[in-house]
Amino acid sequence: MIELTRDECINLLDALEEWNDVVGCKDCEVLRDEEHYDPDNPEQKDMGLDWERYEELTEKLRSVL
Repeated sequence: MIELTRDECINLLDALEEWNDVVGCKDCEVLRDEEHYDPDNPEQKDMGLDWERYEELTEKLRSVL
C-alpha cells in the first residue's frame, strides 16, 4: 500500500479536479459510442478513468484530509 502525505493528497485531488474540468470522461464516452466497442473486452472496459473511478478516488482522498 502506498502512503501519501496530506500535501500529496491535496495535490492529487487538485490534479484530478483539474483533469475533470478539462478532460473528464469524454474519451471513455467516445470509445463506448464507437461501433467496435466491446463491453466484455477488459482492455476497453477498463480504459481510462471513468466517472465512477473518478468519484471513488476523489472520495477516498477527501476522506483522509
